[in-house]
Amino acid sequence: MPSSDPIQRRDEVRFDSAIPPGWLPRIPASLQFYRDSYYSGEHRTQVINRLSSQLSGLSVTNQLRWNLYSNAANATDGDFQISSRLQRFGVRSSLLYTLKPESRWTNLNIALNGPLTGQFRFNSDFIRSFTSNLNTYTFGINRSVGRFAVGTNLSYNSADELTFNLTLSAGIGREPRQPQWLSAAQPMARSGISSLNVFLDNNLNGIRDPDEQPLDGIGFNVNGSTPSLRTDANGTAFLTNLPIYQQTDLAIATDTLEDPLWKPQLRGIRLVPRPGHTTRIDFPITITSEIDGTVYLQKGSHQQELADVSVELVAADGSIVQNVTSAYDGFYIISAIQAGNYTLRINPAQLQKYKLQSPAPVPIKVGNSGNFINGINILLSATETETETETAKTKTTEIQTVADRAEVVSVAADENSTPLQNDNLIGQYYVVKKGDWIWKIARRHLGHKKYAADIYKLNSLTITDPDLIQPGQR
Repeated sequence: MPSSDPIQRRDEVRFDSAIPPGWLPRIPASLQFYRDSYYSGEHRTQVINRLSSQLSGLSVTNQLRWNLYSNAANATDGDFQISSRLQRFGVRSSLLYTLKPESRWTNLNIALNGPLTGQFRFNSDFIRSFTSNLNTYTFGINRSVGRFAVGTNLSYNSADELTFNLTLSAGIGREPRQPQWLSAAQPMARSGISSLNVFLDNNLNGIRDPDEQPLDGIGFNVNGSTPSLRTDANGTAFLTNLPIYQQTDLAIATDTLEDPLWKPQLRGIRLVPRPGHTTRIDFPITITSEIDGTVYLQKGSHQQELADVSVELVAADGSIVQNVTSAYDGFYIISAIQAGNYTLRINPAQLQKYKLQSPAPVPIKVGNSGNFINGINILLSATETETETETAKTKTTEIQTVADRAEVVSVAADENSTPLQNDNLIGQYYVVKKGDWIWKIARRHLGHKKYAADIYKLNSLTITDPDLIQPGQR
């Protein structure tokens, strides 16, 4: 069709779906329809089908194009690609072919790219043209300088042609949340882009409300690797150069979360990026809590710590959220608990098996302020029989909500330790329990983990390593 005939109108329809997994893994599929109408009255219809999948670490893609012309012979061609990562290096090969008007191979391309020393990267290509019977070899080196890329390329082909060029390039994309334009050394239009936002979700609705705190300095895992990108003061990160039309897994890099009680609501998300399209993803973070206590067995007039007891935290809908086993000294700890209403109980099957009886399940309300719930002790006793001369004595654990903070205090808390006071550290003491850390003691008794350094200084003669404290230390 003559190039001087401009397009008057273009209609486009796109469908995205996936073939369910069977003997092959899940295969994302897309189907696009284009219809170009020209001022001359001619038109062209193009149908593009794309299938992609991951097979044993390989990304496999096939794209097939049907071109239907009103004044020329119809044509069908395709592009089959295989790519993979070998440690720090990327390998890609593509085979171009035509099916109509004739079936034949047209081009073979094999590319290798990766890092050199410092900030330099290299790219090398081999291209075989079956139509012109020509081989082309290309090698280039580039480096990112701020938001620009400077590179040089050397190319030689079997017709004894040698070319050399120097390039200066930059990619520009629009951050939809700000909104503002951002530049990068790598091109953006041909890669997938995602705008990520991380924040503390105080009301647990999964949406960043105006009064909720953005989190800066948070990193991400992208297909198992961790790029250097971090969120800014607005909690936003603009992630570029994602592989297009391929499944990409994104998740919070939990080792970049400042507080160990912070927990992402989403374990991760899988998306299929499209070139030039920015996908917005929110990662709400919640503050979790911990529950600890000791399981005892009433034996006559005394109580004995009981090991290997299954302690269950049950949600309001009856589902078991967590199941932990008491240690040799009867101590248990349940960590990373989201805000909500729960009950704490002993596994009913275990009670029946060992003929034990337990108090009624303990109701517990966990708030979103990250408070610790300590000393939820559970007293078990043997099941009464006709030969028993004593009635098993039980204690019930009372739970009380303090003001509007969802802070839970047990009347059965450890009575052998004296709590630290906020206003005066000197002369106060605390007996270390199993599962304690200095920052946890500081947060529990002094209101903030920042006081951990003060506790360490006051106890520097007995604590040689702030990360290693032992139960029973005072």
